[in-house]
Amino acid sequence: MATNYIPALHYQSLDRFYDPLVSLLGYGRTFHDLVANQLSLKEGDAVLDIGAGTGTLAILLKQRVPSARVVGLDIDPAILTIARDKASLAEAEVQWVEAPAQDLPFPSRSFDRGVSTLALHHLRTADKRACLNEAARVLRPEGVFLLADFGPLLIPGGHLVNRVLAHNIVEQVGDNFAGRLPALLLEAGFRDVNTVAVFRRHVHLIRAVMPKA
Repeated sequence: MATNYIPALHYQSLDRFYDPLVSLLGYGRTFHDLVANQLSLKEGDAVLDIGAGTGTLAILLKQRVPSARVVGLDIDPAILTIARDKASLAEAEVQWVEAPAQDLPFPSRSFDRGVSTLALHHLRTADKRACLNEAARVLRPEGVFLLADFGPLLIPGGHLVNRVLAHNIVEQVGDNFAGRLPALLLEAGFRDVNTVAVFRRHVHLIRAVMPKA
């Protein structure tokens, strides 16, 4: 299994601080409720959370739709330990899988829904493409994928910041701030790619659909 990855807070020793920090930064319950609402999970759906981290969203989805099959995938074994503990405490039956987003260990057309929140910006461009290609592969025809990640800043003067960050000073975020994520989704085979919400003017929620069979 690939081991070359960036932990959620860049240092694995900081994993235990992840949940308090993301809440402090404003990516707490309000953000996860917005993502869950846009995902529109239905009874009996199978949903894959790619880059599930500490499992907050996956657990919320299972609590909202108990009949759904919820799978949380992450490459970081330490952060999945936190996710498992949280799910056990919440009595939420989520399946946790340790694997890279670029090589999903599932058969094709296994899921009705897919989601990824604040994970894709950790990947270089080639790995972003591989991740989105894999997301498309494991979704069923007309399956929905919701990508929530950093995008062009919609603030006064944001275009200047976007222009700087788009030049791959840090390669992982260049595609995000250049607004290239919708194009990458189209390249992967998705259709009806639309930004359905923008959280706090910088996290873009992009909905994409797999074509009919």
